[in-house]
Amino acid sequence: MASSGSSSISNNDINPSCIYDVFLSFCDKDTSESLASYLYTALTVAGIVVYKDEDKLLNHDQMITSSVLHAIAGSRLSIIVFSKLYAVSTCCRQELEKIMECRRTTCQIVVPVFYDADPSGVFHQEDLLGEASKYLKQRILKKDKLIHEVCNISGFAVHSRNESEDIMKIVDHVTNLLDRTDLFVADHPVGVKSRVQDIIQLLNSQESKSPLLLGVWGMGGIGKTTIAKAAYNKIHHDFEAKSFLPNVREVWEQDNGVVSLQQQLLSDIYKTTKIKIDTVESGKMILQERLRHKRIFLVLDDVNKLDQLNALCGSHGWFGEGSRIIITTRDDDLLGRLKVHYVYRMKEMDSNESLELFSWHAFKQPIPIEGFGELSTDVVKYSRGLPLALQVIGSFLLTRRRKKVWKRVLEKLTKPDDKIQEVLKLIFDNLSDNIKETFLDIACLNLSGMSLDDLLQIFQKDVHFTELGMEELVINGLVNLDSEKRIGMHDLVQLFGREIRQEKSTGMAAGGIYDVFLSFRGDDTHAKFISHLYTALENAGIYVFRGDDEIQRELENIMGNSRTQGMVVVPVFYKIDPTEVRNQSGRFGEDFESLLLRMSVDTHKFSNWRRALAEVRGTTGVVIINSRNESEDITKIVDHVTNLLDRTDFFVVDHPVGVDSRVQDVIQLLNGQESKDPRLLGIWGMGGIGKTTIAKAAYNKIHRDFEAKSFLLNVREVWEQDNGIVSLQQRLLSDIYKTTKIKIETVESGKMILQERLCHKRIFLVLDDVNKLDQLNALCGSHGWFGEGSRIIITTRDDDLLGRLKVHYVYRMKEMDSNESLELFSWHVFKQPIPIEGFGDLSTDVVKYSGGSPLALEVIGSFLLTRRSKKEWKSILEKLTKPDVKLIPDMLRLSFDNLSDNIKETFLDIACLNLSGMSLDDLIQIFKKDVHFKELGMEELVTISLVQIDSEKRIERDDLLQLLGREIRKEKSTAMAAGRIYDVFLSFRGNDTRAKFISHLYTALENAGIYVFRDDDEIQRGDQISASLLQAIEQSKISIVVLSRSYADSRWCMLELENIMGNSRTQGMVVVPVFYEIDPSEVRNQSGKFGEDFESLLLRTSVDTLKLSNWKTALAEVGGTAGVVIINSRNESEDIRKIVDHVTNLPDRTDLFVADHPVGVDSRVQDVIQLLNNQESKDPLLLGIWGMGGIGKTTIAKAAYNKIRHDFEAKSFLLNVREVWEQDNGVVSLQQRLLSDIYKTTKIKIETVESGKMILQERLRHKRIFLVLDDVNKVDQLNALCGSHEWFGEGSRIMITTRDDDLLSRLKVDYVYRMKEMDGNESLELFSWHAFKQPIPIEGFGDLSTDVVMYSGGLPIALQVIGSFLLTRRRKKEWKSVLEKLKLIPNDEVLEKLKISFDGLSDDDVKEIFLDIAFFFIGMDQEEVTTILEGCGHFADIGISLLVQKSLVTVDRKNKIGMHDLLRDMGREIVRKKSIEISKEPSRLWRYEDVDSVLSKATRALDVKGLTLKMSRMDSRTYMETKDFEKINKLKFLQLAGVQLEGNYKYLSRDIRWLCWHGFPLKYTPEEFHQEHLVAVDLKYSHLEQVWKKSQLLKELKFLNLSHSHNLKQTPDFSYLPNLEKLILKDCPNLSSVSPNIGNLKKILLINLKDCTGLCELPRSIYKLKSVKTLIVSGCTKIDKLEEDIEQMTSLTILVADKTSVTRVPFAVVRSKSIGFISLCGFEGFARNVFPSIIQSWMSPTNGILPLVQTFAGTSSLEFFDEQDNSFYGLPSFHKDLPNLQRLWFKCKSEAQLNQTLASILDNLHTKSCEELEAMQNTAQSSKFVTSASTHCCSQVPSSSSQNSLTSLFIQIGMNCRVTNTLKENIFQKMPPNGSGLLPGDNYPDWLAFNDNGSSVTFEVPKVDGRSLKTIMCTVYSSSPGDITSEGLKVLLVINCTKNTIQLHKSDALLASFDEEEWQKVVSNTEPGDIVNVTVVFENKFIVKKTTVYLVYDEPNDIKAKPCLESDGNVSNNGLNYALLVQII
Repeated sequence: MASSGSSSISNNDINPSCIYDVFLSFCDKDTSESLASYLYTALTVAGIVVYKDEDKLLNHDQMITSSVLHAIAGSRLSIIVFSKLYAVSTCCRQELEKIMECRRTTCQIVVPVFYDADPSGVFHQEDLLGEASKYLKQRILKKDKLIHEVCNISGFAVHSRNESEDIMKIVDHVTNLLDRTDLFVADHPVGVKSRVQDIIQLLNSQESKSPLLLGVWGMGGIGKTTIAKAAYNKIHHDFEAKSFLPNVREVWEQDNGVVSLQQQLLSDIYKTTKIKIDTVESGKMILQERLRHKRIFLVLDDVNKLDQLNALCGSHGWFGEGSRIIITTRDDDLLGRLKVHYVYRMKEMDSNESLELFSWHAFKQPIPIEGFGELSTDVVKYSRGLPLALQVIGSFLLTRRRKKVWKRVLEKLTKPDDKIQEVLKLIFDNLSDNIKETFLDIACLNLSGMSLDDLLQIFQKDVHFTELGMEELVINGLVNLDSEKRIGMHDLVQLFGREIRQEKSTGMAAGGIYDVFLSFRGDDTHAKFISHLYTALENAGIYVFRGDDEIQRELENIMGNSRTQGMVVVPVFYKIDPTEVRNQSGRFGEDFESLLLRMSVDTHKFSNWRRALAEVRGTTGVVIINSRNESEDITKIVDHVTNLLDRTDFFVVDHPVGVDSRVQDVIQLLNGQESKDPRLLGIWGMGGIGKTTIAKAAYNKIHRDFEAKSFLLNVREVWEQDNGIVSLQQRLLSDIYKTTKIKIETVESGKMILQERLCHKRIFLVLDDVNKLDQLNALCGSHGWFGEGSRIIITTRDDDLLGRLKVHYVYRMKEMDSNESLELFSWHVFKQPIPIEGFGDLSTDVVKYSGGSPLALEVIGSFLLTRRSKKEWKSILEKLTKPDVKLIPDMLRLSFDNLSDNIKETFLDIACLNLSGMSLDDLIQIFKKDVHFKELGMEELVTISLVQIDSEKRIERDDLLQLLGREIRKEKSTAMAAGRIYDVFLSFRGNDTRAKFISHLYTALENAGIYVFRDDDEIQRGDQISASLLQAIEQSKISIVVLSRSYADSRWCMLELENIMGNSRTQGMVVVPVFYEIDPSEVRNQSGKFGEDFESLLLRTSVDTLKLSNWKTALAEVGGTAGVVIINSRNESEDIRKIVDHVTNLPDRTDLFVADHPVGVDSRVQDVIQLLNNQESKDPLLLGIWGMGGIGKTTIAKAAYNKIRHDFEAKSFLLNVREVWEQDNGVVSLQQRLLSDIYKTTKIKIETVESGKMILQERLRHKRIFLVLDDVNKVDQLNALCGSHEWFGEGSRIMITTRDDDLLSRLKVDYVYRMKEMDGNESLELFSWHAFKQPIPIEGFGDLSTDVVMYSGGLPIALQVIGSFLLTRRRKKEWKSVLEKLKLIPNDEVLEKLKISFDGLSDDDVKEIFLDIAFFFIGMDQEEVTTILEGCGHFADIGISLLVQKSLVTVDRKNKIGMHDLLRDMGREIVRKKSIEISKEPSRLWRYEDVDSVLSKATRALDVKGLTLKMSRMDSRTYMETKDFEKINKLKFLQLAGVQLEGNYKYLSRDIRWLCWHGFPLKYTPEEFHQEHLVAVDLKYSHLEQVWKKSQLLKELKFLNLSHSHNLKQTPDFSYLPNLEKLILKDCPNLSSVSPNIGNLKKILLINLKDCTGLCELPRSIYKLKSVKTLIVSGCTKIDKLEEDIEQMTSLTILVADKTSVTRVPFAVVRSKSIGFISLCGFEGFARNVFPSIIQSWMSPTNGILPLVQTFAGTSSLEFFDEQDNSFYGLPSFHKDLPNLQRLWFKCKSEAQLNQTLASILDNLHTKSCEELEAMQNTAQSSKFVTSASTHCCSQVPSSSSQNSLTSLFIQIGMNCRVTNTLKENIFQKMPPNGSGLLPGDNYPDWLAFNDNGSSVTFEVPKVDGRSLKTIMCTVYSSSPGDITSEGLKVLLVINCTKNTIQLHKSDALLASFDEEEWQKVVSNTEPGDIVNVTVVFENKFIVKKTTVYLVYDEPNDIKAKPCLESDGNVSNNGLNYALLVQII
């Protein structure tokens, strides 16, 4: 029981510095091994931090230590276990004193537990001392106030043998007491505190003890719930009990929602689920009775109905004294009806609060950041103080930091954000229809500010507009009236109203329950007549309500219902004349008058009664006066009632289109037989085709022609229910004989009874939806069961059943024809038999899609009923690529589910591989090697209507079935017939383990989230125990066998063990033996006491030889299995914990499935793990994995999870977060799953999302966890599952896979791993595995495979799907056909995966932007595309940003927009499909065939947005008529290449924004071509001589590109282009001048005149352009000077003027403060580096070498030191000097620059640079070895060769000494042709060898103690003939990747000697630990086979003094030599 002492203490008062949740005080002498130990374990498992003094035994009851005292003070709660010896323990006494002191001073909670000691005994100190000394008695027990104080606290008494249950009660109680989880209020509770104070002030304003009810009222989104939560958190601790019921409105609408709310309220208040509420009314009674006994605090959130209040807080009298109830609502009328004491009206936030709240969400700080103040104020004004608006808009703008984007967002806010709209819609839906119309009128007609009187005057004739309606709108907060009665409406509400205008609503009513209501006067009829009548009606199968059961009888209501609802009334005049009733005369009249005298009846009631009596007399009935045979009279009444009820035929359909003709066919078949024999007819067809409908209609038509009839609906469903077979038989018998007296007990007896009874009557029977032969055998076994002339109809999907029953005829259901389909669809969608005007074509499209399926027509039609927008219809038709409505696939899937596995696979192959129309023979040939494909399977598919074969044996199939197959294909299938249900099967002998050990073990396993089968609580009654146990064993993953002393003495235990060990051998079950007080050897050998018990069993029971052998084998096996041995244990709790830990880790061996063929996975996983390990601190690390759909994010996450999850304390992988999130209660289920994974328990329950956040935040931080959140697409998901870094413990790692990197930036992840496409080799391998089941293509398919790989663009999903599709196709012609089709129509499965991101775009504008980019703008500059799209009214800045975030579009470093080819194809396919579905032209055209078809056939204006037609240069020029373009007059984008238009250009659209026409054929653009709206013009390669013959004012033109127009002679008149920003005139050689009015371009940013060789000078006006940032005149060879006026170009940043005739740099250039990069007069680079050289050139004009280049070793070597920022643009231009240089040393600043420099060097060497560069760059990016080296050469480069044998080359760089000579001699001896070719290896410490295949070797420079680097040697092997020394070798490169240096040595330099200074440079640049790469570059004809590098070290110091033996010259005391040996083939 709960502790009153503890429950009154607020958790907020508990010491916040506590480090423990619980201090456990106990006496070690009599509790440590039992209760205390188990209690400690249970508390710990529940996630409670417990302090338990483990040193008590060692202390021998001495004084407690200071650490224990600190632990008590640092605990929130203390549990005192009072055992018999507790009070005599010194330690316990000291602990008790400290605990009670903390209770008084820090409000510590105390929970006493009385263990084998009565609480009253503790109070009087009885039974506590035992043998305690007299001294202790006097000291402890005399008037002990502490004991007295503790005993006044309620606690727990533990006496039971099953301590486990008692412990769980204690744990639950402690968990509740420690509940510190307040409700989550808000991330930024701005303005909350003041409002909460107001609320609390109102709650405390009542002085009396009566309950107080407070309403919190306001519009949606204004923060009512937030304030209620905050108030709840503030004061709920002050009450005895509390409850917060969130979202009452939503829960109310759920199934059984009312009762669940009542149950939750009761559970919250009484902390129990024992009191069950069954109905709403009983719930009211229970709550009314229970709530009044406590002082409670209750919050009912979001109430919108009076019934909710009535059910949950009926009146003030429900609640105890001092209770407080808060109700939040949008409707203050409800508050008035409940008579609340106060109403708190929520007000909007003021401007300061609004700005602060918005700033928190938009900037993560309380004020706007600099520069965004005014924009933030604009948002605040727009939001009008609505918190929800501020939060949603602020969060949207969080990651957007450009003012331009903000302005666009503010412009775009012309409709409410979806979240705000959703909230407002809730209010609207609760209004009546008239008031809804009133609201919509006010919202849509801009009536704000109008007086109410004027408004009423305007709408006086409108029936829906009333003043009362206005009042309700005000009450609901949708409309405001100021003091002058003027109308106001919040902007968001007004915008919402405009959006909702098109929606409609409908309603439905409910039907009746009883067949008959029996009204009578009991006094004179009850005993006899009524009793018999009631029984007769019931026996006839009529459901009767008899008045004495529940309610009073009242004729007035009956007759009223007859008049209004059509109730049929049957009067029975029992011993009375009907006229007496009609006239109220005779004895009947006297009694009526007597009633009137006794009662007070008003005139209205009296009138109603007389009218009812008159009406009932006028109704035909039964008169029974002086009857001699009442039984006969009763039979007449029953027959009459039966006939009346029988008038109600089966409901067939609302619109029985096509039913009559089919019913006539069926009846004709039923009547076709002349004999009197019974006739059986089958109705056969696929699901949803209308079999049941036709059967019902036929039944209605002819059932009266038979003696008896029965229609058994849904036989298949009923059959599956408990006792369903017998219930069907019973129902059939009751229908035929109208009695329930004949009982059927079993199926077999039912068959006998039916066979006996049915044959005596001519019956009509319908068995609906039969799917098993057993059903037919049980209900209509054979023809002989039925009487003459009987007719039986059976509806089924399986005609094989009909053949087995030998039915006479089979009626095959056919699809509806097009006319029937159109009529049925029209009835459902338009409520008339034909489509309404304008919807004919769309309706026809639906009919085609539905394929004549009535179910599809009905479902889709009903769905479209309230939708009257063509756009909406088109959108819905587009989505109908899968059965969207659940009813359709569910119906179709029934047929599928009954197939065998092989036939299922056959069906799925046919459904998914587009095989319709293929002959059966061809299909069998294709699948002949597939094990699952059998011709018999095809026959079964035809039999059950899933496949149809026509007369020519060609395959047909319904579209809906095809779509079903594709949906099913996605589901995973396994080879297992049934899955495991239980985690653990627990086998034990109850006699000696159940009471104690097993109970605790079971509880511990359950608490760890392990599902355990224990035989005493899982077996259903009536089962044979052996069968149940066998099944449970098979359904368990692990078996724990607790082998105790008497285990082998039980037959059941031995049978269990036999099956367990057998299952272990055959099914892989894991067995964990626990040897409980028994030695394993006794079990293994059946010896000792264990063996004796086993022998005893064998003596008592009869066991055959086989069984005995099995048992002994099982005992030997289990005895030899490693397990847990528990003998004389002092701490069983620890033993149990070990068992649980062991079992918990066992299932953990199963890694997540990654992929069948994990190509390329390992390298990417290594990258991910490297990032996860990148952080040195102990802080949690969050990593995002980002990429487009289908690229393999989940695969990599799974593989990384498998790799490192074992390194963490706990882990969780939440798959498919996006999908689960959308499911019912999906959010909470994800949170619960995460918590369960981490803590391995299901005991901690999460009720709501907000409480889940608090629990996770509190719990996760205590562990080092590894968490993966897969497929996240909403920020709410992150907030609910991993709110911030602070949620997680030290060293935790969290991975998030997503398509939206904006989510990752909002969460502030530490790293983002961007998924890249697979490279060519990986792609080919993955494709080959799926297409050929091997890693390479089969012979003859290499080129075709490469084509597929190129098409797939490295996307794994595409490679997998297309490969699998081509698996069974082995004809090249077929492959080519598939590839051609894929280029036009992408694969559906790939498309669906990619389309998730597109469908996830909530904004149609962004979708349009994506489609525009896919068709027109790939590869173009982002800024240019943005400007073009904005010119079309799109919000391109925001849109492109979102598309990049969603991985749908990329923007590279050059600002070019990119898109994956498959995403491009997806965009094209979306447009194509949409056009087909709506039977209109595509909105964008890109194929010549489509363009030609659309333009030539069109007879009306076409809605085409863009056209792109790029003809191949190989084709002849394509000619088109301009007249055709008149039909596409809305065209905005026009892109042509290789096309010529003939005719008048006036027909081209006036709306064109972007004109891109490469090869424009005319000399000038025609005057009649309207170009006023052009934004961008791209006429490259044109034939223009003059752009416009007559200039046009083009105000909107911003980009003009006329490059490569070789005939262009003059520039346009720029005064007509006032807003031009970019002018590009590259390579226009005939352009001789630039118009002087170019100076009018005030907004120009870029002028590019490159290679305009005819241009002699620039106009002076060009230098006055202050806006120009880039000026390019390179290649303008005739321009010989730049004016000093260039200084006026104050924005000029880049000046490129190389390859001109300019000989001197103007002084103005150097003076310029803006120029950042320059290329002029041989100077190239960033200004800060180049300007000093320019200045020096003025002083020494003859100096031809840049000052940045330092000369050394003569003029043949250059050393470059570049210090630019990660850009190669600033590198010195050494290319022209490279041919004259012998050595080049270059130091780069970054790895990127290193790679760029290498590329440039190799380019200039004209070698096979691609492969070499790729090898070096790949090496340079490796985490293990990159590249580095230093070089020097000896005076000779020796080589050796022989014809057609290996050729070798030796290179030495460095100094000679004894070691170098020894190594060299060794190398020469082994070099070909005379040597073996096997070079020497390492000879540490003299030399170290490194080698690799190819021309490059990479190594890490080692550290050799006491020695220094002396020489580098290199050998090269080749199989090429001839001498490779002088001609073959070009350069040797030594790259130090650690230091980012490159050293280049040409072959001539290698022949020369290094001096000491040069070699010193080599050594100083090479240090131990550096990563070095040595690469040799040869002429193209040489292929390097192998390269070997030797690092040669000098002698130790004691040898160094000795002279070196020189063979080739120089002696040096420096250390290392390099030796390089390269093998060439």
